[in-house]
Amino acid sequence: MTKGEAQEGQNKTEAHPKITYSKETITKVDERVKLDCAVEGVDLSGVNDFSVSWSKYPLFPHPHHPFLQIDTENPINSMPISNGERILLFSNKYELDHPKNTHRYSLVIKTMTEEDVGLYRCTVDFGDSQRINADVPVSLQSAPYFTDNITKTLTVTEGDSISIDCQPGGSPKPDVYWERLNDELPYFGGRFFKSNQMDLPLVQKDHRGLYVCYADNGIGEPATSRIQLEVQFAPDITVPASRVFTTTNEEVKLECTVSSFPSADVSWYKDDEPILGAANTRILTTDLKEEFGVQSTLTVVSVTSEDLGQYSCRAENTVGKGGEVDTVDQ
Repeated sequence: MTKGEAQEGQNKTEAHPKITYSKETITKVDERVKLDCAVEGVDLSGVNDFSVSWSKYPLFPHPHHPFLQIDTENPINSMPISNGERILLFSNKYELDHPKNTHRYSLVIKTMTEEDVGLYRCTVDFGDSQRINADVPVSLQSAPYFTDNITKTLTVTEGDSISIDCQPGGSPKPDVYWERLNDELPYFGGRFFKSNQMDLPLVQKDHRGLYVCYADNGIGEPATSRIQLEVQFAPDITVPASRVFTTTNEEVKLECTVSSFPSADVSWYKDDEPILGAANTRILTTDLKEEFGVQSTLTVVSVTSEDLGQYSCRAENTVGKGGEVDTVDQ
């Protein structure tokens, strides 16, 4: 069994006593659990008021955390279990293992139940207010879990730096892995990244997608938490050609593709003047199927000399704006 150590700086003897004790114990229902606590490295033959006691602190819901906390500062929350070789409770739940001629006092939980989960404190008292405490958390094995199973949406702006945190429950503490569905993880490469926290120091628009946090501790099935990352970005405008040649009375179509999130307002200009609608022009805007954005088409039904000039497609959303120019010439 793995042990911890705690040490007292001042005492009645020249030696510095230390206590060895069980570290965190993770067990199963109905198992027998033994929690060790022993004093070593000092002669206690002249110490009349030496004692070793065990107490238990229960777990309480934390108001701002999905898991549990232990209040060890308030003695009223503790439950005395033993003092020396004597069990203080009217219960056969516990027994004390104290080998003769030793300073070892091991608390035994005969049959582990959910009610026995908590923090057990071994207190070694040397008198004159000199004491050492050793805390042993005891918990039951449990499969990993998250407090909710909904897909969360995180919306950021291109260029931001973000940290996405994943804190599952479970005992023992689960390992955490990140995956980006159907794509590699940005900055880390590959499909998986092991960490409770995933940092994206400079978010790009192509980082948007579904990210999955997996929690696994070898008990039951891994738990998952999903985060849909949405990246807001200013309009990105592309045009098929920068110059269009035509002749009088021909029909001319000018196209621009606008990619943006959130959606942008698209407008057309001729020689820096807005095209508000005329009998000779039509504007048709359709949504893109596979991307965030639209395709806008300006049609000049029958070209005249007055229709020649510079046409610009402009778009603006809450993040920014952009524009591209077409020239119609003969």
